[in-house]
Amino acid sequence: MTTPSDRPSAAAELTVRPLTEADTPAVLELLTASLAGGPTGTRSADFFAWKHRRNPFGASPGLLAETADGRLAGVRLFLRWQWQAGGRAVRAVRPVDTATHPDFQGRGIFRRLTTGLLEQVAGDTELVFNTPNGNSLPGYLKMGWRVVGRVPIALRIARPAAFALGARAALTRRPAAAPRPLRCRLPTAAEWFAEPPAGLPELLAERAQSDAADRRQAVLRTESFLRWRYGDAPGLDYRVLTCER
Repeated sequence: MTTPSDRPSAAAELTVRPLTEADTPAVLELLTASLAGGPTGTRSADFFAWKHRRNPFGASPGLLAETADGRLAGVRLFLRWQWQAGGRAVRAVRPVDTATHPDFQGRGIFRRLTTGLLEQVAGDTELVFNTPNGNSLPGYLKMGWRVVGRVPIALRIARPAAFALGARAALTRRPAAAPRPLRCRLPTAAEWFAEPPAGLPELLAERAQSDAADRRQAVLRTESFLRWRYGDAPGLDYRVLTCER
């Protein structure tokens, strides 16, 4: 814990520079302190590399702010993405993994890093999209961003009767009872992509042709993207249900 006298003064100089691989441990420490463990519960170097360096759409540009003695004050990354609309590819970025050390909050680091990255990607990016949380949303609104809507979430139950029975059993189970381990007979995405169906390229080509006739934005689905997003994601247990016609 720091006291007011321990904290850097507003006059302390901060340097903004590109993020490098050597910065990963310090960045993970700051992200964990600010945003907790993320989707896997812990922020590992492998997950960070998968997300920001092995992305088939390109490595994530990033900036960080640091003091003269190398202390990390803030970090900001943009995740590369690619949409398509009407058969035309739309290169995009998504602001993610933003954190400011508590000792340096209120000094405009969020705005400075964000505007710096926007300038950096302006030459090769058409679209910037984001799904901010309650902490970061006010900062974006102050910078002139606007809310365009909420992403709808849908759930379709494949076996309603079995689901109802399972839900009823869960509700009536005694609180002291040990939780039953979840079991899923479906193959993991990693297992599925080890031997994908022979017709996968044709299926993706068919989907691409359908998307080309649609003027709405859709993620550019390729085998490399699907394999990276679901099969190679460390710590995320995606499963695959194969339907044949």
